[in-house]
Amino acid sequence: MNGLEKAGKFVGGTFSIWVLLFACLGFFFPAAFTGLKGYIQLFLGIVMFGMNLSKRKAVTLETGMQNSGLGAALAAAHFNPVAAVPSAIFSVWHNISGSLLATWFSRREEKDSTARNN
Repeated sequence: MNGLEKAGKFVGGTFSIWVLLFACLGFFFPAAFTGLKGYIQLFLGIVMFGMNLSKRKAVTLETGMQNSGLGAALAAAHFNPVAAVPSAIFSVWHNISGSLLATWFSRREEKDSTARNN
């Protein structure tokens, strides 16, 4: 079985479950979920391309944390300056959630490496 078949089998078997899980979370906890949408969509999309875990982490954090900055810049450039305020406030949440996600990623990596060594 080649890599494409393995990736297709994995995506076909688990992708719909993740989509349904996060759709339910978004429905029941929309305020907490709003800040995570960028990260989750990126991470699941990158999984579909078959990148290894370290590349997935890097792309997810880098791109996910840039979303709010881009929103503030576009709102300030094309709309009333007050339109940039929600994105500016959301930037604070992205800094917090990005730091939490990076911490979780690093702890997960430590657990994975210790499990492999044992």
